[in-house]
Amino acid sequence: MLKRILILTSVLLNPSLFAQVATPPPKAEPKITSSKAAAAPVAAKPAATKSTCPQLARTNVASDKEVYANTPYKPGETSTFKMSFKGMYVGDAVLTVQKPHLHNGSWQQVFDGYGRTGAWYKWIFVAEDQIRAIAHPVDFGVSWFYMEQDEGKLFKSRYIRKKYLDFNSATCIVSEKTIKDKDDITEKKHAFVPGSMDVLSASFKLRTQQFQVGQKITFPMFTSGKNWTAEVDALKLETLKIPDLGEFKTIKLKLKTYIGDKLDQKGDSYLWIAHELPHRPIVQIEAVVKIGSIFGTLKQHVPGKS
Repeated sequence: MLKRILILTSVLLNPSLFAQVATPPPKAEPKITSSKAAAAPVAAKPAATKSTCPQLARTNVASDKEVYANTPYKPGETSTFKMSFKGMYVGDAVLTVQKPHLHNGSWQQVFDGYGRTGAWYKWIFVAEDQIRAIAHPVDFGVSWFYMEQDEGKLFKSRYIRKKYLDFNSATCIVSEKTIKDKDDITEKKHAFVPGSMDVLSASFKLRTQQFQVGQKITFPMFTSGKNWTAEVDALKLETLKIPDLGEFKTIKLKLKTYIGDKLDQKGDSYLWIAHELPHRPIVQIEAVVKIGSIFGTLKQHVPGKS
């Protein structure tokens, strides 16, 4: 039922992915340079044959200090959300901003997402998942993506899966490697649109925009092996009262996803950004499903440092 709460951002841009919540932050930050789960991405070699892949008009970022220079978020930022369904607490989702990482000759942004089911909900379903995205600071296009799922019912066997995605913008090819239950390994390749965002980098991209009511923007996305177009519509200004945190002046956004010209989602998604605050945090999300709405409400926000 809650698969789409994989980590907050899945709720934002693709309602059809719902099912469970995901991981508590590890005791130590996962190392990008590790050979394990969040191992350093290795750039795929460009194909030797002639390519019709469109090239992006962007330059590499030569200094790590440039990566977050003009963003409202900085390394070390942590946002924790209380996830609820029909008023019942089901778990927490955590988004963090990590230090820049040098990837494919350019310094890039690094975002982490974690989620976990709440104590009482573990009697129904247990989920501890995490995702990491490396995204180019110029256009937020995803360069590398990692997802780990550890899910199941209490006292029963767990479903464990790790997925690595390496995006080669020179060839428009995504190399996907999936490891299930340690031994079952599959590899696939997908075509993608250079500059496409993933659900995690897209949520941070939205925080950099100076939305005006009535404004619409679109951008390409790649998730679940598919190319999507995301449409964001700035609906209205709204003041939200968040428990224990007070009132926030926000702008409410409506999010839609398309494959080609076809709307491809099973319910509406909304996002509220505190647009007048310097850090422009997300304070609430809502995903409407057939049997109700799933909410993510900010419960703690710790700004990062320049």
